[in-house]
Amino acid sequence: MPRVLGKAVVHGHIPEPKPTKTVVVRVFDSTGEPTVEITERPLSEASAMLAGMDLVTVLRTVTDRLQVEFEGTTDVQHNASKGRLREAIVMAEVITRMLPETMGVVQGAEIVCSAGTVSAECDLVVYDRNIPPIYKSSTYQVFPIEAVLAVIEVKSHLNKKHLTEAVTNLHQIRCMERTALFPSDGRKVFRYDRWWSLPPVRAYVVAFDSIRLGTIASYLQEAEQGWLRWECLDAIFIPGKGYLLDASTLGNKRHQVASISHGDVLISLVIELLMNLPRPITGAFNPLPYLHGALGIAERSFGEWNQDGTQA
Repeated sequence: MPRVLGKAVVHGHIPEPKPTKTVVVRVFDSTGEPTVEITERPLSEASAMLAGMDLVTVLRTVTDRLQVEFEGTTDVQHNASKGRLREAIVMAEVITRMLPETMGVVQGAEIVCSAGTVSAECDLVVYDRNIPPIYKSSTYQVFPIEAVLAVIEVKSHLNKKHLTEAVTNLHQIRCMERTALFPSDGRKVFRYDRWWSLPPVRAYVVAFDSIRLGTIASYLQEAEQGWLRWECLDAIFIPGKGYLLDASTLGNKRHQVASISHGDVLISLVIELLMNLPRPITGAFNPLPYLHGALGIAERSFGEWNQDGTQA
């Protein structure tokens, strides 16, 4: 026999109350004086789903979908086509979804500086939409170095040869002079233990597979021998294995981090972009307070920087 509670008929259990949110509303009483009213309103379906989630949980839904799409490219036989597909997946599923509208991402662009240096074709370029490309067609774009915020090389399998190629190309871009700008209002960005009016372009490698992470770290140090800190790679992300990261928040050493799960590496890539891509007007968003739980297991540090940016 169902129990009757007021006007609600319950068959064996009391229905769960719908999730609500507390809303503070500024209203006016009969005299026209402002007062504050606190009320409970039901959450939308989407808001209810996200209620109580931390940033890692939300981002993991994105990286899970990316993994499914990546696995769908394994049957593509042509290596160039497979590479382009994987670049597009990283761009669409990870970067484009997470960056603000002031930033854009393109595949297969070249970068030029006012001195005439031209880069090799870059897999992915993150750029400031306020600075237009020098040349743009439906399949090809050329950006001035002043517009570029980050360059990402995407590799299906990262070995010594592919790492050396990527590091060399990214080093050329990071050494380009960024002088074609009107004087700024004096605001600066803190990167690599110093202040910059315009910080160097961020440089990353994302690989879907690789040789051992520790071996990659050794090859990286070998390839970058004698370079200044801001000329070297910022990070390498390898889903399922881990990442190598030069994070100023962790001091003047690079760190090798083993992944706990496949998605954690790509979440770390998103966090790195959100924290380090500069914004010209507002302060950069700091996502760290939203994180709950680890994004990897710190295995060791490798390499160290002196105060002047040289290698220790």
